[in-house]
Amino acid sequence: MSYTADKERSFESTKTSSKEIAMKILKKREGEIALGLFTVGLPGERMDTLESVS
Repeated sequence: MSYTADKERSFESTKTSSKEIAMKILKKREGEIALGLFTVGLPGERMDTLESVS
């Protein structure tokens, strides 16, 4: 599935071959993004260049 969160496009496997289940997972993820409950990436995974040299 692919989605956009925080102006960044992301791709994630639903780990299923069923299109129906994949669509349910996508709708759940879109709801989490809309409510602000989901953030892309893990904490500490992303770092700006300026942050890494400070």
